[in-house]
This record gives sequence, structure tokens and C-alpha cells, in this order.
Amino acid sequence: MEIGLRPDFILPGMGDIEGAARVAAATGQAAQKQGLDRLHREAGTLHDLAMQKSRQARADIATLVPPR
Repeated sequence: MEIGLRPDFILPGMGDIEGAARVAAATGQAAQKQGLDRLHREAGTLHDLAMQKSRQARADIATLVPPR
């Protein structure tokens, strides 16, 4: 699986947790700039929260659907 974003590939793949966290942080920052946020958080904090949520979701899925 190819990891990373390019002009012709703008959404991270399912296995690219880091890419998804970067997109989530950028989206959160854009919402803050537009005044749509309820809680202001720094980009690093948004990234860390996205990574934490992604890791927890993967752990939950592994519990529910054990590998074959």
C-alpha cells in the first residue's frame, strides 16, 4: 500500500494513520480559522488526539474482529 498524499491522491488510505491524523488536524485548524470551533486547540494537540482516537479504534476493531 502506498502511504502519503499527492496531488492525485488526496485522501489517506485506511492503513495510513499518520496521514489521517494530519488531515484531521488540518481540518480542525480550518474550522478554528472559520470560527466554527467550540474548543481552540493547537495543531499538535489536534494531531495527537487524532492519533489517539485512531489507535483506540484499531484496538477496538481487533477485539471485535480477531485476525484470521
